Amino acid sequence: MGEKVDVVIIGAGPSGCAAAHRLASIAPDIKIEILEARDRVGGRTMTIDLPCNRSGEVDQWDIGGQWVGASQTDVMQVIHDFHFETYPQPYKGTKFMQLGKSNKITTYSGIIPDMGGLWGALQMAFYLWKLERMCKKVSIADPFSSPVARELEGHTMASYSAKYLTNEAAYQSMDVAAKAVFGSNASSVSMLFFLAYANSSGGVSKLLESTPGSAQELPSGKTFEASYVISTLPPNLLLKVEFHPPLTKATRFVYENLPMGYYSKYIVVYDKAFWKDRGYSGEIVTNGGDGGGPLSVVFDATTCRGTPALVGFIAGSADVKYSQLSKDARKEAVVTALSKFLGDEALNPIHYEDKIWREDPYSGGCPSNHAQPGPLSNFKDVRLPFHRVHFAGTHTATEWNGYISGAIQAGKRAAVEVLHRFRPASISQELLKGTAYDPNPPMLPKGCHTCCVKPLLGCTLGILAVAIVIKIIYNSVGLA
Repeated sequence: MGEKVDVVIIGAGPSGCAAAHRLASIAPDIKIEILEARDRVGGRTMTIDLPCNRSGEVDQWDIGGQWVGASQTDVMQVIHDFHFETYPQPYKGTKFMQLGKSNKITTYSGIIPDMGGLWGALQMAFYLWKLERMCKKVSIADPFSSPVARELEGHTMASYSAKYLTNEAAYQSMDVAAKAVFGSNASSVSMLFFLAYANSSGGVSKLLESTPGSAQELPSGKTFEASYVISTLPPNLLLKVEFHPPLTKATRFVYENLPMGYYSKYIVVYDKAFWKDRGYSGEIVTNGGDGGGPLSVVFDATTCRGTPALVGFIAGSADVKYSQLSKDARKEAVVTALSKFLGDEALNPIHYEDKIWREDPYSGGCPSNHAQPGPLSNFKDVRLPFHRVHFAGTHTATEWNGYISGAIQAGKRAAVEVLHRFRPASISQELLKGTAYDPNPPMLPKGCHTCCVKPLLGCTLGILAVAIVIKIIYNSVGLA
């Protein structure tokens, strides 16, 4: 017999910590055990110390989840409750874009880039208008219930976009967006899932199901016997967990079609913000240029203390390529690519640091899981309880799915579900909204969130041709 607890939570990332906090807040006497394979909390959020000058002093940067915005209510509530501080993302100045067959580098000010002239702008305007309308009909809670599911089933972001975007720059912006948001090329991301995802935005070795308790067996041999389990593991890791009785074939099928993205994040620290001296914002959106370079999106990462830095991502097929190189080789590739946009001063950083999230055994990739093309009729199962096991994690969120805020929302929801079964008198009907035990579940698709593409992409008909990836990040950091 193992140590007896009321609830075991697997994972001490934002979702697991939110679940524990909600449990303890409502039922202070409940016995909780959080199991975390890493030697730290945070999951795919991770703050690291890096040299900030040549004297050896250090400053802090996020090598995982970084940006939050005012519309992300769950994470903003945590920031308020725990008296954390935020600071604005720098964005003023000239920006760079490299999209289209010619790979020509262009510049623009404000937030409207050159999309290849009037025709490209008109194409993008119509396409975003169409996505706006379609997105309102797709819910992350059950994408397949949407009236547009049949039209989109089997389509990737790339194949569907190709029907409407003959302008190469506009078409490639969808690929950059997919890399930035999912860590995957647009050719691998389900279009139906993309719309559902957009709509949501405005080592433990065995999991043993037994009666009456669920047991957690650790690699060390230590076992916990719990009344309930909350798992925050992403689908790609849940597939490695042994459930008794086993998960249904339908649920496993969903997990198998929700891979994690290929994503590396890098921080490049400099003596001074030379790009600002030249009137540049530090923002770059690129298809990688000739030869398929490492860059996709780059932003100013100057800290609140004023230490100059740039942050960017190597994503999708580029991450597969560059993750096989040494760290020094990746550094050389990144700074060389940066110099083509920002000048030779980019070649001499104080420090370069990166993290290949695909190599993290307890994440298996970053930034989030995404659906591949195919039937999503059982996608709703990702958040349904399995016997005494309840599921959290940002992939189960119905608001800001894939983001820190979504992870927190999902953790709180799973905690309420457990308490409803364990201490039903402690849970009000109001708290049950959005859970598996919601007495009045929303009708789909009428119950879909109305934030749709506009909050995620930050697009309006008044801003016709803004590159999609820019709008995604702008909204995430509260600039849109």
